[in-house]
Amino acid sequence: MRSGSLKLRLTIQSVTSTGDGMGGSVGTWTDDRTVWGAVWPLRGQELIVAQQQQSEITHQISIRYVDGVTAKNRIRLGDSTTYFDIMSPPINPEMANKELRIYARQQG
Repeated sequence: MRSGSLKLRLTIQSVTSTGDGMGGSVGTWTDDRTVWGAVWPLRGQELIVAQQQQSEITHQISIRYVDGVTAKNRIRLGDSTTYFDIMSPPINPEMANKELRIYARQQG
């Protein structure tokens, strides 16, 4: 992966459950880490193949390898209100710990 292709600032977030005072819980998203990455919308045949693996995948996201990213996280694009739900465990190509490929669905 070439560092020049990682031009977008992405924030990996995790959800924390807190009590709502009525016996239930409320999930609150908190920032874990901010990384540089690339986001590509899937189209045509890529989208068909991705949807066979997991429903409603709309984007592929690539970041440098970081430990601990799971399908329980979500990703925020820059300082915007654009969020991506991670739809499957991130892929670590060749188990080289250099890159993570993430298949995600854009919220909204």
